Amino acid sequence: MRYFLATDIFSAAKTIFQTVYTDLSGVFTLICVVALSICLLGMMFCRNGRLVEDFRSWRNRIIGSWIVFNVLGSIITYGEKLFSSANTKWTG
Repeated sequence: MRYFLATDIFSAAKTIFQTVYTDLSGVFTLICVVALSICLLGMMFCRNGRLVEDFRSWRNRIIGSWIVFNVLGSIITYGEKLFSSANTKWTG
């Protein structure tokens, strides 16, 4: 069990959100790898052209959702640093 020591509610929430995102990122990546493996095996061993096209569309959806999930995480991580430094420049 993880314990969160924080001075205020905002730093506690930040720590909790970072931990949840890290855990979700690992699980989501594992699920994407398994689903991609199934799609690629289906594309290799299927002889029906329609099913191969369905596997390709699922492959594209999986890769797209994985990219969007990681880009949002990086925007949140680096955007926070960018906005916090801009906020200190504007206020004082």
